[in-house]
Amino acid sequence: SRGKTILKSTMVTLPPPPPAIKEKSVSVNLYFSDPHSDYLVMESRRVAWRVGDTKDQIRVIIAELIKGPEGDLFQTIPSQVIMRDIKLTGKGLGIINFSKELSHNHPGGSLAEMHTVYSIVNSLLLNIPSLNQIQILVEGKPPETLKGHIDCRSPFKANLSIIETG
Repeated sequence: SRGKTILKSTMVTLPPPPPAIKEKSVSVNLYFSDPHSDYLVMESRRVAWRVGDTKDQIRVIIAELIKGPEGDLFQTIPSQVIMRDIKLTGKGLGIINFSKELSHNHPGGSLAEMHTVYSIVNSLLLNIPSLNQIQILVEGKPPETLKGHIDCRSPFKANLSIIETG
């Protein structure tokens, strides 16, 4: 039996497959500009996201904000913006890296800039309980401002005073 190789059969036990991540349909509150006031107005929307996956939840909310409002509110993020990356710290800080269009294609003005920042921050923090601050990056760096008005070098907390309540 020269030249023949005998293979021994061995049983290999594979680990069980990871449990499927469950997608769940939830209602989220997004915040867009009110064309008739200086406030952000809440718009509820049904979305599907992965339960317990904070990055997926951030991705879904930002994608909906970029799509814009369904009613007669104003979009707060230029539609050409790309979300490049999401990082999470263990301390409830979400760091979101946007493409340069967040600044370059922004219409400008202090109110519009404030609405962009707090549309992002409030939509995330008021829907995702594990987050308590949001840092906005543009092309990997905290911008001094988006368009000359709101200091973006530090993380933001939710701002409820800018939301229309009535």
